[in-house]
Amino acid sequence: MASNNSTVAESLQGALDRFQAPPELPRPSDYHATLAQLKKANESLPTDQKVDIASIRSKLESGHDLQVESYRISAHMMDKGTPPLLKQADSIRAQALSAFENKQSLAFLDLSGIDFSGLDLRGIDFSNCYLEQCDFHYSNLENANLTKAIAVRCNFSHANLTQANLEHTNIGGSNFQHAKLDFSNSVGCEYAKADFSNASLTMMDLSGTINTLEVKF
Repeated sequence: MASNNSTVAESLQGALDRFQAPPELPRPSDYHATLAQLKKANESLPTDQKVDIASIRSKLESGHDLQVESYRISAHMMDKGTPPLLKQADSIRAQALSAFENKQSLAFLDLSGIDFSGLDLRGIDFSNCYLEQCDFHYSNLENANLTKAIAVRCNFSHANLTQANLEHTNIGGSNFQHAKLDFSNSVGCEYAKADFSNASLTMMDLSGTINTLEVKF
């Protein structure tokens, strides 16, 4: 009986935690699942009724890319959210670091909310990654590639991003206090609401950026 009560209590606590947690961070719909269903349905149709799957795939891919791009340029305007893969954070972190040690790219991965603080990540490829609310404080990201990554509301305090590629990256709302961004390529990046207090910005290229709303230098 005590065991059952304990199970019920844990279930209720879990439900309460989920209810109180911030809304899940948005992600585009999975067009691969939709395409698989269409392919299966198309196979059963008579030849004269079959649809052009290649054309549909192209439209679905374009729609997916548009969703990602729309979120990339506006993600900093949102409040803090719950990473979609939060429960798998430890295993995702371990897999990501293992891939990096084996000189593999981490491009396009969902790494939101992962703690990368204090690590040597020189030359890492985070291009097109979801990096919302990641912790990079005191990490070495020299020559890292964050092109088109969504790195909003991150902690980059005291991090080294010398010569990092932040081109068209959204770093809005992130903390760069005491960070080094010397000679970084930040062309076209979105950095509204970011805090660069006491950061080193020697020769940081911010050309092509126009939104300086609530930025601290």
